[in-house]
Order: sequence, then C-alpha cells, then structure tokens
Amino acid sequence: MKIPIIKITSIFFCLMSFVITTNNFSLAQCTNAVLFPAALSAPVNNAVTTISNTSSLAQYSQVNNLVAGNRYVVNHTAANAFVTVRFNAPSGTVMAAGLAPLQFTATCSGTYYLHWNSGTACATSSTTGISTISCISCGATNSAQCQFTALYGAATAPTTGTVNFSTCSWGGEYAPLNGAQAMTVYRLSSSAVNDFVTVRQGAITGPVIASGALPLTFTTTVAGAYFCHWSTNAACGTQNVCRTTSVTYVSAGACAACPSAPNPGQTNATFTQVPVGGTTLLSLQN
Repeated sequence: MKIPIIKITSIFFCLMSFVITTNNFSLAQCTNAVLFPAALSAPVNNAVTTISNTSSLAQYSQVNNLVAGNRYVVNHTAANAFVTVRFNAPSGTVMAAGLAPLQFTATCSGTYYLHWNSGTACATSSTTGISTISCISCGATNSAQCQFTALYGAATAPTTGTVNFSTCSWGGEYAPLNGAQAMTVYRLSSSAVNDFVTVRQGAITGPVIASGALPLTFTTTVAGAYFCHWSTNAACGTQNVCRTTSVTYVSAGACAACPSAPNPGQTNATFTQVPVGGTTLLSLQN
C-alpha cells in the first residue's frame, strides 16, 4: 500500500525526470541501409534461431514467414542494442521497437525487418554481437514477462500525442490501457531508467502481447483493454519509488483492415432487374 508522504516527496523528482528523459524516446524508430546476413525463415519450433554471430548495430536483418498471432523474441548480445521491427519492407510500418531482448506479437503474416542500433536515438556502431529470434508461441522459453496484482493509475488510449497513466507508478504495479484500437501502434514509457513492462491483453492475467525494457513500442491485436505491468527489470523487480508512466499514439498498424467500424445503414446496393431464375452481380458501396 502506498504511503502518501512518500508520494509527495517523490513526485517532484518524477516529474523532472519525465521531462528530461522522454525527449529521447521520440526517435525510437530506426532504419538502417545495410542488410546482413541473407534472409532466413522464422522458427517454427522451440529452438532459439541464430540470425548472425557477427551482427553489427548498424545493419538490419530480414526474417521471412512470421505467422500472425505468434509471439516472438528478438535479441542481440551487444550492450545497449535497440531493435526496430518493421513489416513488409526495410522502411515499412513499425510493428515493435525496444531494447533487446524484445518480445512482440506478429499481427501480420509475412516478412519482418529487424533494424539493430545502439540506444533509443538510433545511433550506429561497428560493435557486433549475436542476433537471434525465437517463437514463444511455438514452445521457446526464453521470454521475460511479469504479472502483478496491485492496481495504480490508468489511461485511455490516445488517438494523438501522449497521456500519463500516473505520475507516481511503482515498480510492482499494473495499470490498464483502456479503449485501445485494434492493430494500432502505441509506445509505453517510464521516467525511471531501465524499467521493464509486460503488456497483457484483456485481463491482468491475460495473454502476453509484448514485453521489454522501456520505452517499448508494440502493436495491439484486438480492440479493448490492455494491462501494463511495470517492473524495474526483466526479473520482475519491484520498487516503491514514484515514476511517471505514459502511453503515446504512434500510428495505425500495418494490418489495420478498416479505419473504423462499419456504419450500419450507410451501404448502397445497386443491381439490375433480371428474369425469374436469372442471375446478376450485386454491387455494394459504403
């Protein structure tokens, strides 16, 4: 249970830290020009698949045949490695982004491009490391995910800009993101350095959609509520110190089929009169 005096003494620091750190998050969508190595296929079993043993933080990797609905972990062993996951083209729609290891759910089937950089500002480096991908939905067990029972704060998913869950979230709490749109890209942030988030869909114990160090960019799978479990690290560490947690609208996802729900009563039908027993084509226009 939170003690009010702790919140009062900590909140000024939280607000100042948020102002200082969030400016670095706005650039956390990177694009590199050099493909390495050659393309490979996504794993379909519980193995951790090596992409490259000498992957630098200035290259991108192409992984084919990811399956919509499957959850994957991409990792790079270089310090401060940051990965931007794009769909369908090297400069395609961002589907996920965060410090490695990054866990995300593929919302489209097809080819994904993993851009490796040094830090959230998209810096490049000749530093190399081992890059890997695994399929958690296929049985791999190298994912990190947390679950807490203490509720504090909440946010309604923005359609532009950024909104706060709370200016005094603690590591070891969760907060709901309400009203999220399906196939939409959001970015979660914390004013505390090295914080980690696990995003669950539909309930506090629901399926994991994404997890990783903050800032974390992820794509929703369905419309509704998502539950953001805040921790101090991937080992689900807790900390009774205030931090500002927030969500930013990024864009519509690559597989968003419709910009909005169909509008009943607004569809026009055109057809041509034909004899009994004949056939015709029916044209519908919304």
